[in-house]
Amino acid sequence: MKEGNVREIALIDAELARRGQETKTVSCGCCGNAVKVSVDTNAEDFYCTRCVGSPRAKTFKGSIGWAGRRFFEARFPILRKNLDAPNQAKWDSFDYEKKCRVIGRMIERGAMI
Repeated sequence: MKEGNVREIALIDAELARRGQETKTVSCGCCGNAVKVSVDTNAEDFYCTRCVGSPRAKTFKGSIGWAGRRFFEARFPILRKNLDAPNQAKWDSFDYEKKCRVIGRMIERGAMI
C-alpha cells in the first residue's frame, strides 16, 4: 500500500472513531465488493486484498491476489509456446512463484508486455 494512502486512511479512521461513527465503505475497483476504508482491510487505491493481494498473506498466490494471478497466468502459455523443447521442459519444472518472477523480469526488461 502506498505510504500516502496508509496515512490518509489512518486519518480517516481516527477521525471517524473520534466522532463515534462507523468506518466508511467503498467498492473495490476490481470486483466491486464493499470494502471498509481501513489500513488493515484495504490494498492500494481502494482495491480489496482478495483482488490485489496482501503483503501479510501466507502464500505467494495470496500476496499477489486474484488480479495478479490472472495477469501472470495469462502470460504463462505465451512464454512457453515460444520456448524450444529443452527450455519448455525447464519451464515446466519451475514452481508457480518462479514462473511469475521470470515473467516479471521479462516485463521489466521490455521483452514482454
